[in-house]
Amino acid sequence: MQPSLKYVNDIKPVTVAATIEWLSSQEGGRQQPPAIGTYYAVARFSLKPDESWSVIFQLAFHLRNSHNRQISRGTVRFLVDHAPHEYLLHYHSFDIYEGPHLVAHAFLL
Repeated sequence: MQPSLKYVNDIKPVTVAATIEWLSSQEGGRQQPPAIGTYYAVARFSLKPDESWSVIFQLAFHLRNSHNRQISRGTVRFLVDHAPHEYLLHYHSFDIYEGPHLVAHAFLL
């Protein structure tokens, strides 16, 4: 029998659908979106700007929106079990960082 995991506020890890709007390189973002597949990043949520959490995206596809912005679609979840999983249920968006650099905005669907 495996030991049960203790989750923050008894909320189990969740995976949610997300749209990512990438900042252009002129805005300090990436030259191009990461490859389709697994993408690791750091998330910061607006109401808790001093907290950073590692997240994992599964990117399904890229496109350009009507404003010529690079957009990606996929799913996202926290990397660790002790993360505040309720954030993915109660927040509508968060910022994506690579190191100290803001590179995109994620919108939870």
